[in-house]
Amino acid sequence: TAELDGLFKSEDYKNYKKDNSNSYLVHVFFSKAKAANIIEAGYYNIKDGSITSFKLGKEILLSSTEMPLRDDKSKSSIKELDLKTINYGFNDALSAALKLQKEKYSKEGVLKEIIVLQDLGSGPLYNITFITSTFKTLNIKISAKTLDVLSHDLVPLIQFSP
Repeated sequence: TAELDGLFKSEDYKNYKKDNSNSYLVHVFFSKAKAANIIEAGYYNIKDGSITSFKLGKEILLSSTEMPLRDDKSKSSIKELDLKTINYGFNDALSAALKLQKEKYSKEGVLKEIIVLQDLGSGPLYNITFITSTFKTLNIKISAKTLDVLSHDLVPLIQFSP
């Protein structure tokens, strides 16, 4: 995307990669909201287990560095997101997800869309979550290579137990 091209050209990114040459792209986060779209790219540093996020848009900003992983098993499960293996963009995946939502979950009006492009171990996928007007989340995983729907499920945001 143009946003990622902008990231690769930015001074913040170049400086980060100079100091963190062993880091790699692990996700691109996209949230659609009425006020503004939010796009972030996350890089995983193998050496210290940190994830650094860049906010993408007109300006590229290094937004945060987090140390989320404490054990070696979790660290080894973070897969690099290989952009060369992605055949379909965000809009294609969102259209496919909205089509599925209309066909199978038509009573669930979509209030918010959250999309994460990532690799969970079997290739790049769009992990799409819709927050619905009935206080549920509809999660749809779509292959970034083929645009096939890999899975979908609807879960209440709040579950009460007796």
